[in-house]
Amino acid sequence: MDRGKRRFFGFAFGPQSRMFQVTIKLADKPGALADVLQLLKAQVDWMGCVSYGTGSGEAVYSGFARALGPQVTQSSIKSLLKPSGLVKDSWISESDDGLLVDGFHTGVEGESGESYMLIPLKAMSETYERLIEILGSGGESILYDEGVSAGKVSAQDFITRLGIGFVRDKLGQILLLYGSMGWGNSDFRDEGYGAEFTVRVGDCFECASGQRARQSCSFQRGHLAGLISAIYDTPLECAEVRCRFRRDAFCEFRLTQKSGPRMEA
Repeated sequence: MDRGKRRFFGFAFGPQSRMFQVTIKLADKPGALADVLQLLKAQVDWMGCVSYGTGSGEAVYSGFARALGPQVTQSSIKSLLKPSGLVKDSWISESDDGLLVDGFHTGVEGESGESYMLIPLKAMSETYERLIEILGSGGESILYDEGVSAGKVSAQDFITRLGIGFVRDKLGQILLLYGSMGWGNSDFRDEGYGAEFTVRVGDCFECASGQRARQSCSFQRGHLAGLISAIYDTPLECAEVRCRFRRDAFCEFRLTQKSGPRMEA
């Protein structure tokens, strides 16, 4: 099975369909979700969904669904769910104009409780592009400095949660997390006894706008410098030796130690 992007279901559009958003709070027990969905199998056809545990012995299942008949209503769905001892609560909304927006969730939260904000990848890339068109090399410097700051914050979060030794040992795995969030899928190599690294990114998000004014991914370069320097407590310089802005097949960043011994785990 090929790797792919995780789907985000923020809204559904079906002008010829009666649609519902069904959100269910249920007991976080083996088989609970399967049992609850069995109750609704003749009522709705699911279009997109998400499920997650709340960490308190409960879980949430939320999705968009098409009604499978005129008899399906908000009340009928609730009535089917109510007798189940697995269902703790439910929230249901219906579209009356073909558009159904997720009205239940108020944001995006990671497993650690940290809040995230979703921005279309191309929109962010275009924002950076416009900054460089206005400020030139000064804009690239701003993006690099902002990347360094963000990288240091991320490093401290990882270290606090996982411990410094584990983070250093699993840095390649940690960089895969960035790929899962849409930053670009990374291949990480420790090239020189922990003082030189190569990070190759096949689809760096900064390149999404296409090449106009830019020649390098300054935010990504700064972020890697800030992240890995903080993780190893050693100043590292980061150079982007290949870039899709320059018609390369991928972006490649090389990090080298500036000076002094590196703190070992």
